Amino acid sequence: MLSLREAKNFPGAEQQFGEPLHIMMGMVALVLLIALSNVAMLLMARNTARAREFSLRISVGAGRERLFRQLLTEGLLLTVAGGLLAWSLAFAATHVLAAWSQIETSLAPDKTVLLFTGALLTLTAIVFGVAPLRTATASGPGLVLKTSNATAGTGKGAVRFGRMIIAAQIALCVTLLVGAGLLVRTLRNLEDTPLGLEADNLLLFGINPEQAHSAAESIAFYQELLRRLRTLPGVADASAVRFRPGSGWSNNFALLVDGKVPPNAIDGRGEIRNNVAASNFFHTLGVPVVAGRDFSDADLGSAPKVAIINETFAKRYLPGEDPIGHRVGGKDAQNQLTIVGVVKDHKYTTIQEQPVPMEWDDALQRDTLGAMNIALRTYGDPLAMLPAVRKVVQQIDPNLPLEQPMTQRAQFETTIAGPMLFARLAGCFGLLAALLVATGLYGTLAFRVANRTVEIGVRMALGARREEIVKMVVQDSLLVAAAGVAAGLPIAALLAHALASELYGVKPWDGMTYAAAIAGVALVALAASLVPAQRAAGVDPMHALRSE
Repeated sequence: MLSLREAKNFPGAEQQFGEPLHIMMGMVALVLLIALSNVAMLLMARNTARAREFSLRISVGAGRERLFRQLLTEGLLLTVAGGLLAWSLAFAATHVLAAWSQIETSLAPDKTVLLFTGALLTLTAIVFGVAPLRTATASGPGLVLKTSNATAGTGKGAVRFGRMIIAAQIALCVTLLVGAGLLVRTLRNLEDTPLGLEADNLLLFGINPEQAHSAAESIAFYQELLRRLRTLPGVADASAVRFRPGSGWSNNFALLVDGKVPPNAIDGRGEIRNNVAASNFFHTLGVPVVAGRDFSDADLGSAPKVAIINETFAKRYLPGEDPIGHRVGGKDAQNQLTIVGVVKDHKYTTIQEQPVPMEWDDALQRDTLGAMNIALRTYGDPLAMLPAVRKVVQQIDPNLPLEQPMTQRAQFETTIAGPMLFARLAGCFGLLAALLVATGLYGTLAFRVANRTVEIGVRMALGARREEIVKMVVQDSLLVAAAGVAAGLPIAALLAHALASELYGVKPWDGMTYAAAIAGVALVALAASLVPAQRAAGVDPMHALRSE
């Protein structure tokens, strides 16, 4: 994958990769916000107790400047330790990510990332680390007299602020889960898209016989190569084609039908896609021939020149007619080819493509024939045939390599490499966001339960059952989750709209994806609240009352 800076150095790359990369950067920013809010809540929980500590120290004569220097030193030490640990983890994570996603460009963090991370960590540590001093200074020495360990942090303002932070986290989590769900569904739709051919047990490799300088020599070379390949044990059939299926390439030009522009031509031109194939090509690919026949070994240079078209070609340019026998090509009869077959529409350049009119020429009837791709239909594992194939090729030309050997399935998967990568990354971000939200929610609930020990003890002393205490804690968690979901759905809809151009076979407002995201957040909230709820239900009323 290219970075945005690298993409600008290649024509068309910025347009191809720019929008998905911006979307990924936005998702990374959302994860970063969730992580920062978790850090903020942890520091705020720590600050609750420290506010009383510093209020007490001020009351016995400690100077504010000395306390400020202490907090600043603690914050900087926390920043340095956390930054070093994060930097080492970042190098390891990016190495694993590059290997897993097969990204050739280096993903290692650079100076810009280091400076940004250091500045962000320092700012967070200083702002939230110095907060208890501000609270203690504003309240004066009286703060230590007004609060206790049991009541610290239970004020309405602190509780409300904590709930708002968790709700904001859940809103961002819903957004990420919706985006990840849409991209993962897109990937599944792409993988499940019918190709119109039998991609399994099909081997592809390129051949470029440079020693063949004339058309006769090149045609003889491919005739002999296909003859030998077809006789190999484990090979069902073999053929050759100029542009291999799934490569993203084909010829595109205007074509006349029966010497004239067809009546249904777009903009007055018979726009088609064209390729060149050898005998038994469609049988080798597993593409059904719906009318006429496939190319055969009898279609040589001395025989009438023939062509095969797909169903879309027949429907658009020869509607209601039998295509067999019609002629395609130029105005002159010597440049025209007779249609001898119609094949079923199938994917050719990419998995995402829509059916377009397509026509194939017979390769062995061409005036020139250079580099071609061989398609080999096997009975077993296609890649297991490579040693035998290489031996056959070396028998004809010892210096002729096989170019880009791969299965047909793998070739088509290269056309969705970008969507596959973005879907996997989005899924990782969604899971990471859910994990961070669960961690933050658990920490917040555990802290609140610890601070409500006296309250819970009083409730249980007055007759509250364990089930009621569990229900109280879980209900509080689910209410916060519901508020976060309500706030997150509009943001998720905006992200889904931005992803519209990257989706395939799924709408931005897909109800199943939104329902799954909401259910996932509900499960996270429920799971994060169970342990604090069980801890609250296990409070001993007498111990809680004595603790104050």
